[in-house]
Amino acid sequence: MIEIVKEEKLLLLKYYSDYGAPDWIDGRLESKKPFKIKGVFWVQESNFHEKVIEDFEDPEYYFVIGNLIGDYYQLDRSVFGWIKRSIPTQKTA
Repeated sequence: MIEIVKEEKLLLLKYYSDYGAPDWIDGRLESKKPFKIKGVFWVQESNFHEKVIEDFEDPEYYFVIGNLIGDYYQLDRSVFGWIKRSIPTQKTA
């Protein structure tokens, strides 16, 4: 599953699995090569924000996909391979 999360000045992609631990992500991060999540989001070690593991739960992975600039979040073009220029997204959206 994925969620988009606003955290202070960052726009984050939260990824977790309903069907078991997504351990494959750790290996992909160690390879330092870009990889896709859900067939849409291209992420890599430089986008990695944190891994959260709570008691008896599978890990949740957070990746930075945008930054707050003024009143808008600017999406990271490298995460969305099809974007050719920066696209601002309103902070309140």
